[in-house]
Amino acid sequence: WLVVIAGAVGDDSADASTHTDEAERVRLIDEVAHDGACGTVRVAEHSSADVAVRFLLCGTTSVGAAFVEPAYARSQLVYNGMIYQYALAFIAPPARAQHVLCLGLGAGAVPSALRARHGARVDVVEESGGVLAMASAYFGYKSRSEPDGGLTVLADALDVLRATGAGARVLGARAPYDCVLADLFDGGAASVSNARTLLSAEMLLTLRDRWLVHGTGVLALNLIADVGEARTLGADADASVRAAVSALGGVFANVRAFFADGDGSAPQGVADDEPAVTRVGNVILFASDSPLSLELPPALLAAAHADVQSGAAHTEAAILAGMGGAELRALRRSAEGGDGEGWAATTRAPVDSHEVAEAARIAHESMVMTQLRSHPPALRPFLLPASAVAGAVGGRSEPDNVDGPVAVGKPDGDGSAHKSDGKCTPSGPDA
Repeated sequence: WLVVIAGAVGDDSADASTHTDEAERVRLIDEVAHDGACGTVRVAEHSSADVAVRFLLCGTTSVGAAFVEPAYARSQLVYNGMIYQYALAFIAPPARAQHVLCLGLGAGAVPSALRARHGARVDVVEESGGVLAMASAYFGYKSRSEPDGGLTVLADALDVLRATGAGARVLGARAPYDCVLADLFDGGAASVSNARTLLSAEMLLTLRDRWLVHGTGVLALNLIADVGEARTLGADADASVRAAVSALGGVFANVRAFFADGDGSAPQGVADDEPAVTRVGNVILFASDSPLSLELPPALLAAAHADVQSGAAHTEAAILAGMGGAELRALRRSAEGGDGEGWAATTRAPVDSHEVAEAARIAHESMVMTQLRSHPPALRPFLLPASAVAGAVGGRSEPDNVDGPVAVGKPDGDGSAHKSDGKCTPSGPDA
């Protein structure tokens, strides 16, 4: 579910620094060793035919990616998870994400898109100096965007929120924000703990009362979790998701959850007798005291319709337009009524903290293995030590349980890429 490049072929014995055959090439562009947050930060580039994608890796986890070729696709978001986070720009209430705080940078794709496409002022907190350096050097991220498009603080996000870390005073003076977007997962066990800490009642109240605009502010979070079978709409999601929704619903009046790694099709279409499929991946949650609704611009919807009609159902526009079909509706919390059955069940029977911890651990391990299987074979040496690759993927050179590629789209008038030329390119969420 992370990345598929159509037509990529290779073997699992490739050297990590470079791999070539007639169809693909992977090369290490740069790396930072002894990074305090990641250990090692690397930038690797995969090329296949006329498509090239650059990856940013924190340790052995891809935390961001960007198109290099074709040139017109460079402004397009690569991963489904990025696209769903970017949907913050279209979430009502009408704050429209004009003043945003991002906790976690990755390659800077989402902050950069919000700045460039919507003129938003986006501040970012990132713990890894290596990630920030590489995002700036190789992914076009501007750590300080002028005139006041936002600034970047190198600090632990949780310390900043508690007003104890470096940069807390600077960002505190710029609060409150229309939206806070938290994507703290970097593949390590500590980041799983950080995500759970962020969902404590104390931290959620701090976010709501100190960092968000009163009444209309929107909190968005990215979690890695098992969301259960498609037909259940999230009712059988793992304990970490149910606990997250319960915690958010205890502080905010409205909560919606979306599974970013599905194929965008309406889950009602799943046959009752279809075998159960475990679905582990990025879950994007939105919470606010005001009603939450996706209000996509007519031009984007028209572009999505044209893409689907032409057979390109996985462009950025089509993925945004299909978000409704990816909602875990059983977990919806609504102040206007219509709570999902999963939300109601969670409030009746609170989730045990040990069950939550175990679910988070299992989802984390599943994510690591699925990421390994779903990247191009030549990239795998960057994702796990060479000795672990064959055992983890069972010697397969093709990914399994992958939802289909995001198509390269030619840019629309707003700089985002919508219309497809039929080329197949990477898909799936960022970790």
